[in-house]
Amino acid sequence: MKTTFVLAALGMTMAMGVVACGSNSTTSESRVMGEPDFKSADGIKLIDWIKKAENAKNVCATLSQLKAQGFDAFSAEATNAVSQQFRLHPTEAEVVNTYVVEFTCPENGR
Repeated sequence: MKTTFVLAALGMTMAMGVVACGSNSTTSESRVMGEPDFKSADGIKLIDWIKKAENAKNVCATLSQLKAQGFDAFSAEATNAVSQQFRLHPTEAEVVNTYVVEFTCPENGR
C-alpha cells in the first residue's frame, strides 16, 4: 500500500513539473522570463541562424569590439551584449558565442 501511494505521489509531482515548465509560447515575455527555446528572435532555429555567414560575422564583430575593450568572449558582459544586440535569451547568446569563437573567429577566444 505504501509503495502504491509513493508511486502515485511521484507521478503527480512529475506531471505538475511538466505542466509548470511546458509552455510553448514564444512571446517576448516568455523569451525573457521562461526557458530558452533555442530560436532566434525571428523564429529561426538557433543553429540555422548562426550558420548564416552574415549573422556569424556580425556576432564575431561584436565579440571583437568587446575583446578590444578587455572583455572575454565568454564573460557575462559579452553574453549580455550579444543577447541584447541580437535579441536572444542569455543562454542562447552563450551558445552563439561559443559557436562563433569555435567556427568563425577563434582569435576572439580566450
